[in-house]
Amino acid sequence: MKKTIVLLTIVLAFVAAPVFAETTSAFSGEVEYAFGSDFSDYKEDLDSIGKISLTGQVGEFTTITLSYEMEADSDGSGDTTNDAWLNTTNLILTQDVTGALGVDGPISFAYALGKQDFEVADYSAVAGYGDFEADAETNSALGLKMTIGATEMFNADVVVYPKSYYDGKEEFALNAYGTVSMIDYSAYVVMNNAYDVSDLNDDFPSITTDMIFYGVNVGAVIDALSVGVLFEGVSVEEESLGKFGVAGKYQVTEEFSAGLAFGTKFTSVDTGKDFSDYSAIGINVNYDFSEAFGVWAAAILNNLNFDNDFYDDIFGYELGAKAMLDGVTYSAGWTYKSDYQAFDASSMCPDGNIFFKVAASF
Repeated sequence: MKKTIVLLTIVLAFVAAPVFAETTSAFSGEVEYAFGSDFSDYKEDLDSIGKISLTGQVGEFTTITLSYEMEADSDGSGDTTNDAWLNTTNLILTQDVTGALGVDGPISFAYALGKQDFEVADYSAVAGYGDFEADAETNSALGLKMTIGATEMFNADVVVYPKSYYDGKEEFALNAYGTVSMIDYSAYVVMNNAYDVSDLNDDFPSITTDMIFYGVNVGAVIDALSVGVLFEGVSVEEESLGKFGVAGKYQVTEEFSAGLAFGTKFTSVDTGKDFSDYSAIGINVNYDFSEAFGVWAAAILNNLNFDNDFYDDIFGYELGAKAMLDGVTYSAGWTYKSDYQAFDASSMCPDGNIFFKVAASF
């Protein structure tokens, strides 16, 4: 209850601030809430997440963003009391320096200062499945991101976090990205100290320590076809981890689209498993009856050698529908270890769960 009051106080103060300022600020934001349960035991089998992000335009070239995320039962204990909630708050000041100075030249400079997350530009995840996206990211207790731009062909983010959110150590990231002809590209190096590479398969080595990871991804749109390719590697001590992925999405008609993603992981660690144990395929189909209503189905297949005693860990799927009403999108359906658009609560509901999501942006 105390955390709810704190959240409401922060949001109200943030929204009310322009009333007392000399300038008028414009606001935009996003709100999302989702939960999943199999309703066998409401206390034991419930997982939920809530997100809110508000951005205030305090000047023509300056914004302040406040975001708050809360996730129930983050410790997997089944206890959904306040003590089991994971709460993350970011507060970021962003300014386009060259724009504020009135400099109209070939080079632009902007910065973002505060407690913030950083994720590299990823053009490969066109099929939608999060398991096949780039993992490189950082999170700071206090951080600075500097963005240098030179036309659409080249931009660079330089990130320096003197104190990371997870254990207080320094972090650094360099991400170059842009568009050449019809190809979007992103190349990066990130020094991180809290990284988990076990998303495609829980048996894959999971490491949360100092490491350097690097990668490149590209994406392109060719008529109705969107394609993306990703390579990402991680170096930690004397070992290496990484993954490769390729994805595509085809807009068959204005209403119907289909997506396909393939990913595989590699490691220098001797795990005693075959290459195919760390390979996966995700597929999805989507049909929009109108701008206000649509349905989808998706499936994910892990451990492609099929020689696995734990068959339940191989296959996941989901079915869902979404409807929009007055700017709010409602989604609901059933999922079994799949999170294409569903909210997957498999840590609480190992046999699958009903999910419900509400999202709005303004």
